[in-house]
Amino acid sequence: MKEDLETSKMSIHGFKTFIGLKSDEIKEKLETVCKGIALKDPSFKFVFKSSRIPQYTWILIVLSSSYDIAQRRGGWLISKPFRQQCPNCDAEIIPKKVVPNNTIMICPKCGFDLGNKVPNLQYWVKPKPPKEICEQKRC
Repeated sequence: MKEDLETSKMSIHGFKTFIGLKSDEIKEKLETVCKGIALKDPSFKFVFKSSRIPQYTWILIVLSSSYDIAQRRGGWLISKPFRQQCPNCDAEIIPKKVVPNNTIMICPKCGFDLGNKVPNLQYWVKPKPPKEICEQKRC
């Protein structure tokens, strides 16, 4: 999928999940994951755009047909691709948000703390504006 894909080529109705990315490394990892999902699920449409929000370098936009699907995709994309194995006991560690700006990775079996090795990602969901507005403002 092209990086410069316009959201106007996506479905007219739906919800957009926005994920703020702070580095090119995170973008590359999520781009690989998103391309894999898009090959298996033709309804999965995504695009990366340069961020106008100062705290992010990139914004990943994923289009979904319902609010529920948009929420589930956002939650999955900020946690599952960043799972890691515990170096002590080989248990799978999933990132968990403890406060809005802090994500931790602690092994559920042995308590090993991976510290700041996980990106702190946030997502938000917005309804896509109607077609008439998009034609006027180039959504």
